[in-house]
Amino acid sequence: MCGATCVKDDRHEAGVKMLEFIIKYNITDWDNWIWIEASGKIEEMCKKAGAFNVPTRFAEVYLNPIPFTPVDEYHYERKVRGANEIKTLFGFKDKESFELIRNELNNKVLDFLKRFNLNEGQSMYAKYMAKKHPVYKYKSIIDYFVYLKDDEQYNEFTEQAMDILKNSILSIVEFLEDETLTKEEKYYLKMAVDEGNRVIRTSSIIKPIELSSFSAR
Repeated sequence: MCGATCVKDDRHEAGVKMLEFIIKYNITDWDNWIWIEASGKIEEMCKKAGAFNVPTRFAEVYLNPIPFTPVDEYHYERKVRGANEIKTLFGFKDKESFELIRNELNNKVLDFLKRFNLNEGQSMYAKYMAKKHPVYKYKSIIDYFVYLKDDEQYNEFTEQAMDILKNSILSIVEFLEDETLTKEEKYYLKMAVDEGNRVIRTSSIIKPIELSSFSAR
C-alpha cells in the first residue's frame, strides 16, 4: 500500500473503518513481512491496530539510502517531494530486521540480569544484592523494566523479556507472605507489582509474523 485516504461525503465514517481494517490486516495478520512509513492519522491507526513501532535507531535498516534526521525515540525527519516531514515506521522489513530488533531487546534485559551473577566478575551490585532479601532481586528487575518503559520509552518487548517481567511479579507476590518483611517493605513491593503490571498492560509483544488463515472470497 503506497498511500490511502477516505472520501469526505456521507461514506466517510464507513471509509475510515475500512481503512482501519486494511491497516490492521496488513500490519498484524499478513502472511509476509510488512512495514509502513506513517504519520498523522495513519500513524494513529497503526498504533490502534497494535502494530510494532520501530525505534528510530533501526530506521537506517528500513530507509537506506534515503537520508533522515532522528527526532525522538520513534520519529525522524526526511524530505518527501521536496518538503521536510516527520515520519515513523511500523512493522518488520524482513526476517533479518526482526531478528536484529529482537536480539537487541533480549540482550538488553539479559545483560541486566548478569549483574546478579556473582560468578561473572564479582560485580559490586551482585555482592550488594547477595546480602539483601531475595525478593529485592525481583523488585530490581521490575524497576529496570519501568526504567525502559518510562525513560528509554520502550513500548514493545520480546516474549522472552515479558516472561522475565511476569515471573518477577509472581515471585514478589509469593514473597508478600513472608513474615520477615516489614509492612513498609511490603508496601513498596506492592507498588513494584503495580508498576510491573502497568508495563505489561501498556506494552506490546513483538513476535514473528504468523501465516494468516484469511482467504479471499
